Amino acid sequence: MVRLLIYGYTTGVRSSRAIERRCVDDVAFGFLATDQAPDFRSITASAAAIPTRSSACSRSPTLALDLRQGVLVLSLVLRG
Repeated sequence: MVRLLIYGYTTGVRSSRAIERRCVDDVAFGFLATDQAPDFRSITASAAAIPTRSSACSRSPTLALDLRQGVLVLSLVLRG
């Protein structure tokens, strides 16, 4: 599901409902979704489960996605 979110954000598709539609209509989204059409609620739940910079406060390294202002930033957070 994360690959759908990353591909969606990099191609300008930010809405979970739009990603759901693209999984049916677009070959690339369909490939990433393994020819399934996930429900927009599960896409939203997956997006909410991704840690952000503000919530990454563990002692172990964490991969954080920052999706503010339409920019996708992948960063390794080392806090302790």
